[in-house]
Amino acid sequence: MATDGTSPIVRYKRYLDRFDSAGRKKVPIFSGVMAYFPDAIAALAEHSFNGNEKHNPGEPLHHARGKSMDHTDCIMRHCLNWNGMDGEALEAVALFWRAGALCQEVLERKYGLELPEGVIDARAFPETNSLVGPNGEQAPREAPKAKQNGA
Repeated sequence: MATDGTSPIVRYKRYLDRFDSAGRKKVPIFSGVMAYFPDAIAALAEHSFNGNEKHNPGEPLHHARGKSMDHTDCIMRHCLNWNGMDGEALEAVALFWRAGALCQEVLERKYGLELPEGVIDARAFPETNSLVGPNGEQAPREAPKAKQNGA
């Protein structure tokens, strides 16, 4: 997707929207992912729930992106102790979650994807509900800083 104004911006609501019927057959979500990693995905879902309870207590399950966005640093930290624990969580599961969060954002930026239903991200452009603006501009990689009192 060009963002320099030389070609039109191609946008998709979801990644799968890029494919026609024949192309979607080459993206086997159940048989190519769920059937391979059922326990890892269940542990990932539990990790996501526990993270929501920690970072968004009393709120419905959602990914509040602005609360922790240092995915690459966290991925490396989880790799260093990949077979250990990160508090109550297995490092490998925390690594899986962080890698998924990073991958999701990279795909959103590359293809102009809309934010997923379960994501809250203050950086998103309201016109596109995406990290890519109407003219191809990219949202900042870091969350906006909260204003200090008197600032």
